[in-house]
Amino acid sequence: MSLAEVFRPMSVAEFLTWESGQQRKHELVDGVPRMMAGAAKGHNRICANLVRHLGNRLAGKPCQPYGSDMKFVSPTGNVRYPDVQVDCGPFNAQDLISTEPLVVIEVLSPSNDWFEVGKRLADYQAHASVRHIVLISAQKLRAQVWTRASAGWTQLDAETIETDLDLAALDIALPLAEVYEGVTFEDPVAGP
Repeated sequence: MSLAEVFRPMSVAEFLTWESGQQRKHELVDGVPRMMAGAAKGHNRICANLVRHLGNRLAGKPCQPYGSDMKFVSPTGNVRYPDVQVDCGPFNAQDLISTEPLVVIEVLSPSNDWFEVGKRLADYQAHASVRHIVLISAQKLRAQVWTRASAGWTQLDAETIETDLDLAALDIALPLAEVYEGVTFEDPVAGP
């Protein structure tokens, strides 16, 4: 595919074919591929903690956590790579796309502005199987849990290390202490 073809809007099927030949991961947003950037150690530590602790709690169950190499295809036509997602669909070792995502987690970095976060949230909320969307800050102790309810979506904020992230659809609670295990934050207000 030429560069001119790459920059015209793509369908999900065109994108999946195109991306399979690329050396780097790309997301599809509004029909346009966007190359994914790397992440800092703190971001990666949080992601590793999430996969490990969710995996421990879900051992032997059909729902399993996956890291940022598993694609999420939204009914909006966008293709995302969430930092972590819990997929409850049948296991096929060759799948590259989550088939029944129940929980989607994004670890937010300074490059995620609120417009981008809002678009991701809309993409995840549009998927019928998603019950929880968790946004976690990599810069300070803060998380939001969005939960699908009968009347729409509810949001709960978590800002203390003693708080648990309630993932009722999985029948588990994940302590922020485990999410942020091994992560420290610089306090810009503190003196030397």
